[in-house]
Amino acid sequence: MKRYSSYFLVAAMVCAATSFSKANKTAKALPKVALEDVVNPVLPFNDDEYYQKLLGDIKKSPRSSAAATTDVPAIEKTFSADFLEMRRELIGSGTAGDSKRSGVRSVEELDAIITKYSNPDVYKGLSPQAKFLALQLRTLKSMKGFIFRAKLYIAGISATRTMIVTALRAQMAGIQTFFPLNESGSVNHWEIVFKYITENSPGIGSEILTDDDLYAFFRQLTNDYALIVNDFGDLVRSGQSIWWDNKLYMSFASFASEKDRYILLGKPELYALYSASSANASVLYSTTAYSFTGLRDAVKKIGQLFGIDNIVEAAIASVDGKGAQGMSSHTRIKVLRQYPKLFVRVSDGEKRMQSAYAYLVSAARSARLSFEATKKLKEGDENLFDVRVANAFNRIAGTSFANIDQLIDEKESVGSAIVNGERVKVSLKNFYYNSPAALSELYPTDWDLSSEGKKVSVAGYSAKGQRLRNYKYGMAVEWNLAPYKNIFPDLNGDSNGRTKDLPKYVRVLSQTWGSSVFAIPLSAAIF
Repeated sequence: MKRYSSYFLVAAMVCAATSFSKANKTAKALPKVALEDVVNPVLPFNDDEYYQKLLGDIKKSPRSSAAATTDVPAIEKTFSADFLEMRRELIGSGTAGDSKRSGVRSVEELDAIITKYSNPDVYKGLSPQAKFLALQLRTLKSMKGFIFRAKLYIAGISATRTMIVTALRAQMAGIQTFFPLNESGSVNHWEIVFKYITENSPGIGSEILTDDDLYAFFRQLTNDYALIVNDFGDLVRSGQSIWWDNKLYMSFASFASEKDRYILLGKPELYALYSASSANASVLYSTTAYSFTGLRDAVKKIGQLFGIDNIVEAAIASVDGKGAQGMSSHTRIKVLRQYPKLFVRVSDGEKRMQSAYAYLVSAARSARLSFEATKKLKEGDENLFDVRVANAFNRIAGTSFANIDQLIDEKESVGSAIVNGERVKVSLKNFYYNSPAALSELYPTDWDLSSEGKKVSVAGYSAKGQRLRNYKYGMAVEWNLAPYKNIFPDLNGDSNGRTKDLPKYVRVLSQTWGSSVFAIPLSAAIF
C-alpha cells in the first residue's frame, strides 16, 4: 500500500462510513425502510446480478502501466467549497490573523460541529466530498462521553478496568507523541476528540450502570452505525472518486511532499472501506442479537481465573472445586453456566442475525471488488492503494476471495491449504438464519478430565514432589451436534446428539485461504 501510514489506516477503519446522494444508474434503487423493520437489508453487493456485473466490468477493463502526471499542488483548487469550509471549522485555516485559524478548541465546539453536520437537512445539501467527512463525524456522535457514562460499570471489574485504563493511557501517550503541536498550532485536535469520548459534557446520555444499560448502548450504537454504513453504500455505488486531505488527521503537519498530504480514494479504496464498515456492522448486529444479562459478573469471575481480582484462590476453588487450576475450557464454561440469562437471543434476535449475515456478505464481496479494482490501477498514481502490492499477493488473495465467494454461494466445499484433499462443506447463511436460541447451545458438553498430572522429583531441583501438570486437562472434547450442524451440514455425531468431530471441521476451515476468518469465532468453543 502506497503512502501507508498508521494514522490513516486507524482513522479510516474507525470512520469508514461515508455517503453520496446519487445512486449508480446500473444499480437497483434501495427501498426506504425503517431500520428496525429491516430483516435482510438491501445492500449494494448482496444483489447477485449487480455484484457479478461489477466484478466482470473490473476484470475486463484494461490496466495502464503509465505513471500519472497530475499536478498535485493544484488538486485543492478542485475541492468543494463546503468541504473546505468544514476543514476550516475543524482544524483552522493556518493563516495568521484568522480568528479561527486553530479550528475547534474545545469539546463543546467539536460537539457543535458534529451536531450541525448530523442534521439530515444540512447533510443532504452537502457535496459528496463534504459528506465523506460529515459521516466520519457522525461515527463520533454515538461515542460521546461513553467512558464517563460507563465509569462505574467498568470500575466493578478489575480485569476490564485495568485493560481499559491501560489502553486509554497508551492512547493519550500516542496522541502526545505522534500528534505534537508545532509553532503554527495551539490546539491538539486529537486530544479534544479523546476528551469528547472519555469526559462528561452536556447531553452525553444516561449513566451505564448495569448489563442492560450496556446492551441498550450497543443497540443504539448498532442502529446509528448501520445507517452510516448504508449511506456509505450510496457513495460506493456512485462510482465517484474522492480526494482526501490528510491534514484533517494531522493538523500539525507540514508535509515534505504534497503527495503525502492529498490521497485519492477511488473504487479500490472505497470498496475496502465499505468492506470494513460492513464487517463492523455485521459484528454489531450479531452481538446485539443476544442478551448481556450477567456479563459483568461473568467477566469478573473469568478475570479471577486469570488471577486478576482479589480472593483468587477461593474464587477458582468455587468454580472447579479443586483449588487453583488456571483457566481452561472446563473452568470457563462452568463460570458461564452460572448465568443462564447471559447470551440468550433477544426478541428480535433472529432478525438481527439475518441482518448480520447481509452485512457480512456485502463486506466479503466488496473486499474482492477492492482487490480486483486495485489490480487495474496505474503504477505511480495518486491512489492510496498500489497495484504492485496487489500483484505481489495475487495468488493468495485470488484464492482467498474465490473461497469466500464459495462460502456465500455454498456451491462447493472449501479445502485446506495445509492438508491437500481435506474439504468441508460450510453453510454460513443457514447458521445465521437458524441461530441458536442461546449461545450456551454452542458450549462444550464434555472435557478431558482424565488426569491432572503426576508428581515428579528431580535431583538438584528445589521443586521436589511437585506435580507435572497435564495441560490437556480441561480441554473440550465434545459438543452438541444440532447447532454446529447448521454451519457444517456434513458434521457427524452419535445417537445422543453429540459430536467429537468439530475440531477437524474448524481446523480445515481455518486452514483455507480467505475463509479462515470465519473460523475465529468458533475457536472459542474449542479452546
